[in-house]
Amino acid sequence: MTSVSNLCLPTNCFLSDAFAIDVRDGRLSSTGHQSVDDLASRTAAQSRAMVEKDTSRLPSNAAAAISIPIYREGELVSIVVFVAMNDSSDAADECEPVGVFEIWQPIGLYDELALADGYYGRMERFQNVSSFVRFECGNGLPGQVWGKRMGVIHDDLSNHPGFLRAAGASADLLQTAIGIPVINEDFIASVVLISSHRSPIARGFEVWQRSDECFELLGGSYIGFDDEASLVAGTKLGIDDGWARLLHDTGGAVCTDNPDALMFGRQCNSDANVPKSGMAIPQYRGSRLDSFVTLLF
Repeated sequence: MTSVSNLCLPTNCFLSDAFAIDVRDGRLSSTGHQSVDDLASRTAAQSRAMVEKDTSRLPSNAAAAISIPIYREGELVSIVVFVAMNDSSDAADECEPVGVFEIWQPIGLYDELALADGYYGRMERFQNVSSFVRFECGNGLPGQVWGKRMGVIHDDLSNHPGFLRAAGASADLLQTAIGIPVINEDFIASVVLISSHRSPIARGFEVWQRSDECFELLGGSYIGFDDEASLVAGTKLGIDDGWARLLHDTGGAVCTDNPDALMFGRQCNSDANVPKSGMAIPQYRGSRLDSFVTLLF
């Protein structure tokens, strides 16, 4: 399944759509949206993550999009595209969607990351703060993603000691950030998605890491699910189970509404508020699936 649009996005979701685009022998699968296909083609050609804010190059209901290339042994295997819902210019402040897309890349001769591009909607102050910040390897969310070469979640941003831009940046509107590395043999960038309570990018975020013959949940953040749908850090997932099996079979990023993947490890009543769809974004060490992040809707 390529797109989450025909699945179940929250009504107040920051996203209008999200795509997992397969790449086989250099050929990209079509999403059925010419503008999204064009962005994916540019991403493949330039071998980098990209933010598109020109609405003439976006779907009709979109304000921005971000693309994330995924590589395995130096080969492009997937491109993930997240599309932000259009922010109506006459929307009241209390109704406007709140969320952020960012790309952080190494600069100069120093081990630092600088903001290469981003989409902030009406959060001009936060954008201004971000444009002047630099992150050393291991510092802040972008630097941690760089140092660990895997996904990292920061939750409760206004009180998180590692979220260095919280003070004075309207961070009370922002709840959860997830960083995703772009690696093609060498590190290319940290992609950061920042979600709010008002208009969440997803209702759940998880980071899983390979540990011997299973995957272990390093951390998760959930909003709007029943408690029993939340997993605790340390939860184990067999390499042939749930998301791990889907990622192995697909060989790249995947969208699904398959309850076997979404509900693995969750013991919930039939009427519980649980994930209805989701996306998994893998990271590889050589040919081996080393870690992955999930976004749950």
